[in-house]
Amino acid sequence: MAQILKIIGVFATIIGLAITVVGVSEMDLTMAGGGAIAALAGLVISIIALILNIVGLNTAKKDETNFSNAFVMTLIALAISVISAFVMSANPPLGSWMKFFSTLLELLAFEYVVRGVIVLADNLHDKGMADFGRKMRILITIGYFAVLVIDLWGNSTTDVGSVITLVGSIIELVVYVMYVIFLARTKKMLA
Repeated sequence: MAQILKIIGVFATIIGLAITVVGVSEMDLTMAGGGAIAALAGLVISIIALILNIVGLNTAKKDETNFSNAFVMTLIALAISVISAFVMSANPPLGSWMKFFSTLLELLAFEYVVRGVIVLADNLHDKGMADFGRKMRILITIGYFAVLVIDLWGNSTTDVGSVITLVGSIIELVVYVMYVIFLARTKKMLA
């Protein structure tokens, strides 16, 4: 459920960013304002997803140590993300680097979740799921690294920063969809 909400949140944010970019470029402040509202709605939905994700990892950490590590990484990423939101207005370069490290910690949390699922699959002698986990781990890691690079590039290029941020958000959406597919297969394995 948390990952589905995260996808909806990212999708709403993408739509909001796109509407805002078009509205600003056409000097239509009403359109830009509507985009900002959609982006804000995406943020709120993403926060709800994060809370559900933390609750799920807290429950799962009792089953496998990798889930415990993912739980810790998620909490640290959350703390850095919240701090970066406040820092961004006072010191945009520092805020951007903090956002970068928060995304990097999300990648590490993902790594721990996948490792945990692979351990569980191996313990259940489900070679197909373990192999699927290893493949998804590679694909999603590549997606995360693309988002990290785009975030850095978008923050350093002010003229096209909004468009680059939009591209990064689309890649992030694809990564979350892949992660949901992985988690759905995991749920079937554990059923």
